Amino acid sequence: MIKRIGSDWVKDVLIHLRFPFSFFLLPIFLFGWTCVPNAELFDVIMLFIILHLLVYPSSNGYNSLMDKDEGSIGGIKDPSAVPTQMFAISIIFDALALALTFLYFDHWSMLFLLAYILASRAYSYRQIRLKKYPVLGFMTVFIFQGAWIFVLVNMALQTNFIFSLPILLPALVASLIMGASYPLTQVYQHQQDANDGVRTLSMQLGIRGTFWFTIPAGYYLINYVKRIRLDETQANFEQTMRMSTLGSICMNCFFAIYLMLIIAELT
Repeated sequence: MIKRIGSDWVKDVLIHLRFPFSFFLLPIFLFGWTCVPNAELFDVIMLFIILHLLVYPSSNGYNSLMDKDEGSIGGIKDPSAVPTQMFAISIIFDALALALTFLYFDHWSMLFLLAYILASRAYSYRQIRLKKYPVLGFMTVFIFQGAWIFVLVNMALQTNFIFSLPILLPALVASLIMGASYPLTQVYQHQQDANDGVRTLSMQLGIRGTFWFTIPAGYYLINYVKRIRLDETQANFEQTMRMSTLGSICMNCFFAIYLMLIIAELT
């Protein structure tokens, strides 16, 4: 479903860029920052802008363009049609992100970011469509939205970055955080994904199996599991986004407080 050119295409583009959805990826950024607590604040702000205001929204928009979803998607309950301008805008966003990374940080960080963008495109692009394979699609998110971004944050913010065990172990933790929460975002999309020829890990596990696969998110998640055991229609957009938001708020608060404590010790 492609939208004809009209006066409201800018609004539709902004909706499909899903800027608020970047909040769910913020814990990995904050986690990476905790390993470089003495980083220059302006460097942190610049990297935040590159990732959360350019790269992630671009990936969201491109994914919407490829999927042409008519049902609820991450962060949007009733998506409008995707404007034809979305492809060009996603290219502009990515090009700007890469240019800023190269000019402000270094070429290694730019190449790392380029690999992330290419993986994101391969995940959605119709001719490759990694997302239609349960394990391969899951591993793409597991690696690139977790460990890859964690390493990229450290690479960009550290003056003399080197790969080492102290970096790789927390990078694995970052992937585990993403791997635990990602299938939960798919529980209300089973029919929509099936209609599009996509077989997600959540579909393989089933609704109940998806919750057993995930790390519990406290009292709310336990009660949510009880509800879907009695009525699987409870695995809907509203409940899933409420739980995802709650989990992201908790993780963001944890890493933010942890980061402040580390910085306080250094000053």
